[in-house]
Amino acid sequence: MSSVTLKQLAQQLGLASSTVSRALRNGSDISADTKHRVQAMAAQLHYQPHAYASGLRSQLSHTIGVVVPEVNDQFFSQAIDGIEEIARQNGYHTLICLTHDSYALEADVTRQLTRGRVDGVLISLAGETQRPAHLEQLRSRGVPLVFFDRVSEALDTATVTTNDFEAAYQATEHLLAAGCRRVAYLLMSSQLAIGHQRQQGYEAALHAHGLPLDPALVVEVSGSNAENVARIKALLQHQPAIDGLFASTGRLALSTYQACQELG
Repeated sequence: MSSVTLKQLAQQLGLASSTVSRALRNGSDISADTKHRVQAMAAQLHYQPHAYASGLRSQLSHTIGVVVPEVNDQFFSQAIDGIEEIARQNGYHTLICLTHDSYALEADVTRQLTRGRVDGVLISLAGETQRPAHLEQLRSRGVPLVFFDRVSEALDTATVTTNDFEAAYQATEHLLAAGCRRVAYLLMSSQLAIGHQRQQGYEAALHAHGLPLDPALVVEVSGSNAENVARIKALLQHQPAIDGLFASTGRLALSTYQACQELG
């Protein structure tokens, strides 16, 4: 069954479309009897207001853009699930955009969101992103912006993060407690807060155990999975004394497993 339009609903009631529209929006200039008639007929005909048209009138789309590097990672899939649930409870839709850890895709997505109609953007930066200048487009148009998980300290905006320093400290501590002494740190991006804060936690754990920092064991790995696997294999082959690997993200952990498997 095709949807009933506002004009068709008005014709059924013998009223002007503008009157029906104001009645549906509980306009103060419409009598209670007319409102009741309109609402009853709307329910009978299963009339649904056009969300986008309503948004044009109110200047709101009731849509939130969510930009993430990937959805295969458990963290991001859970984050999206939580964001969508809270948004829905508050009458908002979510538009999910993937960057696949690519700066170019992230910049393109940002341009699309700038041209589109979203009431706000939640973003976790791509691993390749060095500077978030492209996000100023959103800010300049008055679109609220919130970073989560992967944030940039170069842009003064709201953030939602975990304690990355403590998480990295505990992860490194776990490896050291297991007897590891040559622990390599695989860094997604030194430009993102998540990268250098986790590196600080890694270094602090080494220091607490009286172990020196070897810069050769801190490797930035931010390419595709194939590139990451090749980089990790090269690290292990050139540093055979490594007895522990701290992958700073779930994606890098998978690349590490694959590299170790291929090396036997």
